[in-house]
Amino acid sequence: MQVYDYMCRKCGHLFTRREAMSDKRMRDCTEDDCNGKVKTIIQPVNTFFKGGGWADDNYHKPKTEK
Repeated sequence: MQVYDYMCRKCGHLFTRREAMSDKRMRDCTEDDCNGKVKTIIQPVNTFFKGGGWADDNYHKPKTEK
């Protein structure tokens, strides 16, 4: 299940909804008496790099010829 954030273009109502990838996306506002169209809000994703990796091990080393 994915979590999607939506915002109504008419009234500005923000809401979050869990949906399967196969579900149809929301089109209408969930507020009573609004019936406005909604748009999906793209949220940034946090990425954490822990431990050794390419940046520490290989990226800064000069290439050696064999």
